[in-house]
Amino acid sequence: MRKYPISLMLAGACMFLLMGCASTKETYQRGWIGGKYLESDTSFLKQIYANYFKTNDGVIPALPEEISQQQTSAVFVSRVYDDTPIMMAGLKEGDLIIGINNEKVENVKELREMVEKSDPGTKIGISIYRNGTIMDLPVIVGKETYQKWHSFELGLRCGTEFDPIPHPEFDIFNMLSYKIIDTRLELQSPEYKYYRDASSKQSNPEHDLKVNCEGWDAWFVIFGFSGNKVILNQEIADS
Repeated sequence: MRKYPISLMLAGACMFLLMGCASTKETYQRGWIGGKYLESDTSFLKQIYANYFKTNDGVIPALPEEISQQQTSAVFVSRVYDDTPIMMAGLKEGDLIIGINNEKVENVKELREMVEKSDPGTKIGISIYRNGTIMDLPVIVGKETYQKWHSFELGLRCGTEFDPIPHPEFDIFNMLSYKIIDTRLELQSPEYKYYRDASSKQSNPEHDLKVNCEGWDAWFVIFGFSGNKVILNQEIADS
């Protein structure tokens, strides 16, 4: 999707007011298997508006013929990190996830929902397509611990570009906007490990809030609101 620069920008600084106190935050747990994923989909609209090679927004416009006869899309395994349940189960980068426990999986949202509702330590069967072969791999679900954070922001939100086609977010000169950000933070990723080492910061939800992008963000002229899940820990569970 092509983006266009804004010639007239408002000058000003943004002021952010974070609401909440880390010491009183409740922690939550959910299932976790690790990894980074993209959607594999050949639908007409996805090829136009969500082609990974054109917009880099997480959809690859391709699906093997054998799989397209059974379902309309699947989940491509983009990254497999060390010390994650999928790595221990033998999944590889380039695998195509087509189901969990004999249920079809057609997008990343479905994959995450099915994993997160599984209890840590339980075993799930992930069906994958690899080199023309469909196989089932047992994966022991790990445990992810997180906190829910919300913030109120006051100021002028300035930017350098706008998106004329509101997909997947609505944006008018960065003054009115709403978007859902679904980038899952993986503590095992080399990017995050580098961030932690280079920033020399202790593990702190207020710091993690800046790099964790799983949540939503809304702006109304000078008022902004957001909600995020700050991931505190990811660990492999015993079966």
